[in-house]
Amino acid sequence: MAPRLHLLSPLAVLGPALSLTATLSAQDPADLHQPPPTATALTEDLLVGIHGREFADYGLRAAGRTYKVAFDQPDHHGFEFVPYAGEAFEHNQSWRWTTESVRFATEQLARGVTAEHLRGTARSATRYEYDLGGVVEAYDLRSDGVEQTFVIASRPAAGGDLEVVGRVHCPLTATPCAPAHQPLRFTDPAARVTVTYGAATAVDAGGSRYPMTTAWDGRRITLRLDAHAVARARFPLVVDPELLAQSTTETLGETSIDSNQRAIKWVAFTRIASSADHDVFVIRSEDDWANRGTRYADLSSSVSSRAPSVAACGPNLNPLPNAYLAYERRYADRTHLAVVWLTTGAIVHQVLAARVDEHYRNPSLAGHRTYSGVCLAYDRRNPASNTVGALVVDEFVNSRRVTTFPIALASTGVEVAPQVVRDDVWMVLWAENDPSRTTVYSRRISYAGSWGGMPSLDPVSINRLRTGSITITGLRATKDDGPLLLSYVSTPRGLGVRSLTVRALDISGNGGTLLDRRLHSGLGYENGGIRCDTYNPTVATACYTVLNGLSREVRFARIGFDGRVADASITTSSSLPRAPSVCFADADAGDPSQRGEFVAVYGSAASNHPLYGQELPYSILAFDPVVVRGSVDCAGVDELAGFVEPSLAGHGRYFISLPQANGLSAVALGVTATDVPLDALGMTGCRLNVDPILYLNGGPAIQLPLPSSLYGANLYLQWILVEPTANPLGLVSTSSVLARVR
Repeated sequence: MAPRLHLLSPLAVLGPALSLTATLSAQDPADLHQPPPTATALTEDLLVGIHGREFADYGLRAAGRTYKVAFDQPDHHGFEFVPYAGEAFEHNQSWRWTTESVRFATEQLARGVTAEHLRGTARSATRYEYDLGGVVEAYDLRSDGVEQTFVIASRPAAGGDLEVVGRVHCPLTATPCAPAHQPLRFTDPAARVTVTYGAATAVDAGGSRYPMTTAWDGRRITLRLDAHAVARARFPLVVDPELLAQSTTETLGETSIDSNQRAIKWVAFTRIASSADHDVFVIRSEDDWANRGTRYADLSSSVSSRAPSVAACGPNLNPLPNAYLAYERRYADRTHLAVVWLTTGAIVHQVLAARVDEHYRNPSLAGHRTYSGVCLAYDRRNPASNTVGALVVDEFVNSRRVTTFPIALASTGVEVAPQVVRDDVWMVLWAENDPSRTTVYSRRISYAGSWGGMPSLDPVSINRLRTGSITITGLRATKDDGPLLLSYVSTPRGLGVRSLTVRALDISGNGGTLLDRRLHSGLGYENGGIRCDTYNPTVATACYTVLNGLSREVRFARIGFDGRVADASITTSSSLPRAPSVCFADADAGDPSQRGEFVAVYGSAASNHPLYGQELPYSILAFDPVVVRGSVDCAGVDELAGFVEPSLAGHGRYFISLPQANGLSAVALGVTATDVPLDALGMTGCRLNVDPILYLNGGPAIQLPLPSSLYGANLYLQWILVEPTANPLGLVSTSSVLARVR
């Protein structure tokens, strides 16, 4: 059958164009589980050097991948080793060592660390020493453990065995044992955490190594080197056991990630020593997770540091990558909020100091691409009420001092975990679940006059989402220049199935819901969050964990402008139940090749529970369109121009232009190519290179909707132009275009 041509008006083609979603859905995007690039273990080489903090009772502390240590604490003169044991333990499983004596036969060289002795000295960021007189007791920190040494400078006058005795305080137990060259393993009854005190070896000045015996009587460790080895050794002599920790329980807590325009990633996370003691860390990393280093850590044992939120912001007056951290510092009877300026890592502010029975919880930070400050939203809870609040922190306002602006937003009956997103300046959101309905509120925060003036609050509360059929938990939000995107866990008030939902809201003034999609239904999942592409805010990525049989999977889904999942990735089948975090990796706006990458962090249940960094790239310039030249015997225009937008599913629209076309032109659109001569129709020498599904009005420029359902499709387009003198029919065909949609 000869092909049929129809010239349609714009109104006539509107319906068919919008129905393209169903016609061309060659694949189900939700099932496209694409393996992303290999993840990077961010904590494999974690080592926080010896440092102090301005907090009371902090002392000197340090940490490695599976442990933290403290020196000379108020309640203990000596060394304390704390394994990250996890939530399964109510209290820290601290392993404390106090040297009682170092002796040769009857000659005692040292009596050990006591309250009468001088405190130790940090010789470097990774070495701490106690001068015990004739012996130096030292601790060298590594990522995987701590090396304990006793350095004996010179041979004593008396001969005999060398003996080192230390008293150990620890809730973990080891089986008492007679002297042997052996390690000691301290563990709990269920063997969930183990502290290993390695087999000791003496190393002399010439490098000769002499095995030592280790004995344990339930209270003391005794290390001994026999007299024959002592007689042969060249001094100074170093006694060298080591401490290692390993846990089988979950030790990684919450995560947060953000990135700024210089491709610097800021990753905040917590490690769990016990249910009463979480520690917060911040890693600064460059592109591809290179040049990683710890920028900040709060290793207090008397305070539990939780709920970290990190935000990058604009440089303003600052030549360095600019970012802040906010987190909870929980005591038994109160919770403070601390804010850290990560640009230097040295300025810490307890911006909200709580009173007894007062708790500032659930901090949420958002920066801005231009401004150097951040907005902090939080819950304030006391016995009488809950309040949602916000404040602004900026190191570069008021002569480089911190300026905070507490803003009371609303009082609620429950803890609501508000979110703050980047808007014109900022927007704070929270969900309230009343007995009969759920409402999501949002309030804008802007500045009066220029940046640095007093912030002001939008005087009207905005209810953009109200429903009586579900409750909302785990609310996450993102916004830039596009719609407000929410992700949350939706639970029916009656019968029904819980689901992880993405919803887009129009807050431009018209109001209303633009889309409402389920990412996952059922039980056993955690919402990690959602973030949009800074330069193309109609594209976002959501992350979450799903219970799959006996293991958990962490999933990432790129979401298009129509709310459908354009592609999804399952990165691991052994993720922790803690939710992952995701952000857009900002880059130079003038360099398109750097756009189109989200980055995420998540925890794994692998050995020692590492934190992984995951790059999730997608090419905005997905595929350059391919021009298939038309017949040289046809008088049609051979050049197509103006491929303005990429062929990216879920991005919005695909633009293509042909300046020579006019309102009477048509465009054949299909998903397969063909090669049909059109001479029989009177179009001498012309050919149809597209197997058409429909025809669109072709004017000088057209735009095609690219919903996420077109992911993976090939679109073929060819103009049919009106040229009355070209041939008997008065129509000619152009070259065709192949646009591969990804």
